[in-house]
Amino acid sequence: NIEIDGKIKGLHNKSIEDINCDHSVIMGLKCFTPLKGTDHPDKKSERYDLQEAIEEFVANDQSSALLIQGTSGSGKSLMGRHMEQVIWGKYKSGHGIPLFVSLSQNKGKTIDDILKAKGFTAEEINELKDNKVPFIFILDGYDELNEKKNMYEMMLLNRYSCQIIYTCRSQYVADIEVPVLFGKSNQGRRTIGQKVKLTFINPLDEISQQIL
Repeated sequence: NIEIDGKIKGLHNKSIEDINCDHSVIMGLKCFTPLKGTDHPDKKSERYDLQEAIEEFVANDQSSALLIQGTSGSGKSLMGRHMEQVIWGKYKSGHGIPLFVSLSQNKGKTIDDILKAKGFTAEEINELKDNKVPFIFILDGYDELNEKKNMYEMMLLNRYSCQIIYTCRSQYVADIEVPVLFGKSNQGRRTIGQKVKLTFINPLDEISQQIL
C-alpha cells in the first residue's frame, strides 16, 4: 500500500517535528552523553553501553519487551528520544518502525488513537496489524501514569507485531510485578514464556543527564 508506506515515512518527519517543538529535548540531544547500563541496580554490577544493548535487543533479542529503569533525572526520556532517531537512521522497509510515546501526555489513549492522530485511518491501522508490520514502541514514563495496569491491555497492543521499550522510575515496580505489568496479555491471561528484559541506567552515570 503506497499510501500507508508514505504515512510510515511521515512518522519520522513527525518525530522530528515533535522534538523541534521541545527546546529542552533539542538541547538535551545536542549534548547527549552516552549512558551505561547494568543488569542490577547497584554500583558493583558490570557496566555496558546502553545504546548498544538497546540496538542488540531490537536486532536480535527474542524478548518482546525491554524495561529501562533509572532514577528521576537519569536520562530515561532523552534516551528514548535518542534511540527513536537512531533506529530511524538505520530504518529499511520491513524493519521495526520506531514510535516514541510519552505516556504522561497520552493518558487514556491506545496506540490506535496515537496513530490516528498521526494521520492513519482505522482501516490502515487494521491493515498494519493484519499484515504484521513490525513496530518498536518506545513507551516513556510508565510511573507517570500513576496506575499499575498491564500495558498490553491499557494500550490494546496485542494485535500489533511489536517490540516494546519501556522506561520507568527505579523502584516504582517490584521485580515480581514486571511480567504482570509489562508482559504480553491475552484477554487477561499472561502468555507463558513471554520475557521482559531488564536494564538499569548505571547510578554512576545519572549525574551526566539533566533532562528526564
